[in-house]
Amino acid sequence: MLATHLPGVPKDNIYRAVLQYSDIGIKNIPIYCQLHKSVFFESQNFQGRVLTLINTEHPFYQKIMGPLKEQNAIDLIISCELLISTLTKSVVESPENHQSVLESYQTKIANTLSDLLSRQEELIADNDDDIIDDIIIVD
Repeated sequence: MLATHLPGVPKDNIYRAVLQYSDIGIKNIPIYCQLHKSVFFESQNFQGRVLTLINTEHPFYQKIMGPLKEQNAIDLIISCELLISTLTKSVVESPENHQSVLESYQTKIANTLSDLLSRQEELIADNDDDIIDDIIIVD
């Protein structure tokens, strides 16, 4: 039934998320999927549970969470998931008249993370250039 609600999400992702978080009694289920690149996460209500859709196309996932998952850094991943889930739960459980403000806040978070990661890459690239300049050997 959940797969019907989320047709674009691989069933295996849904199955793993439901299994992991249902076993520990958490009603907020993070599910990894592809969303528009500018969206980091979004929330949906489904049968009394809050679904937190985490975008695997967003720079924060690609540069931080994805590599942590590949390194099997479970504690850090769960910490990120719980933080994101808390934000999405706030949106879903807020009164209707607050929804647009909170959704705007989520967009601002996604954009800020993307901007910070871009700046970090620029700083790293600049530092690499400085190091290369320092290493140049003059004959």
